[in-house]
Amino acid sequence: MGDRIFRFGQRQVSETDLVRWVVILSLTTCCILISAIAFLHAIPYINYQLFFIPIIYTAYFYPRQGVYVAAGAGVLYQAVGYAYTYPNPAAMLGVTAEAVFFIVTAVIIAYFINKIRSGEALYRTVFEHSQLGIILFTREGFAITETNDKFAAMLNFSPEEILIKKFTSLFFIEREKERFLERIEKFPEVSDFETRLSTAGGDACWVNLSWNRVDDLTVSCTAVNINARKLAEKLNNDNMMKYRQLTENSPTSILIVQNGKIIYANPTFTEFSGYRSPEVIGRELTGFIDPGDLHKFSEFTGRWADRRPATTQAEFRFLRKDSGVRVA
Repeated sequence: MGDRIFRFGQRQVSETDLVRWVVILSLTTCCILISAIAFLHAIPYINYQLFFIPIIYTAYFYPRQGVYVAAGAGVLYQAVGYAYTYPNPAAMLGVTAEAVFFIVTAVIIAYFINKIRSGEALYRTVFEHSQLGIILFTREGFAITETNDKFAAMLNFSPEEILIKKFTSLFFIEREKERFLERIEKFPEVSDFETRLSTAGGDACWVNLSWNRVDDLTVSCTAVNINARKLAEKLNNDNMMKYRQLTENSPTSILIVQNGKIIYANPTFTEFSGYRSPEVIGRELTGFIDPGDLHKFSEFTGRWADRRPATTQAEFRFLRKDSGVRVA
């Protein structure tokens, strides 16, 4: 539940802010009274140090207002100090220096608090809106301490469901988990570690992990979803395997020619030509054509450069390794 809101004219103040300002005013009032008593009884080192309590408290939660509180506390402290030290100029100068020190302290604290909060805001923006999945987990036990929505969505979990899991429990199979544990044990910083994680539905999701240690207790890890690429590679490999099986077992000679040179020949062509496969690969195709057919063959291959080459057929005499001639 959120804080209750109180209205003071046109201004709205949350319950938390109201309580904090009551504490600040109470502390400041107590400091003024204690300082007055300390001046009255000449008790050293107890008056001005007390004012740092409300000043630091205010500057931490409200950096800009902390400077104003320090200035107000300095004026009140000066008024009390002057009342008890007048007409001693040295004592009055000391009171003034202490009051100025209040403001300097508040300005320094406010500056560093603003720098810290700006850094936190930048980190939070990058963390929450990054296109990478980001996970923080403990070095011992691998408990997930923080994750962004991108990583949770990658595995079809909600952020709350991810946070109750151990990072090592997300690996798809035990062998993937063992590979990860071996790698992180040897290398505190790793890039491009491809593995499979388990989705909420129990399916495998290929990811590319990179991690480094934030400190002795925490590891920061990023995850890139490469599932689509891996599936495409598998499909391509399957197609290549089917194509190779088709060409290797085809009763028809099949050649792949690039820039006039043979880069692939199936077993049927090697049997047809009498040459072994290593003797065929890399040779000019024209080296197998009978010299009397070279002109006709040149016209035939000239059509290969057309943007939309038509399917054509022609017969040529091929020279075999045993000096025989075969027509194809």
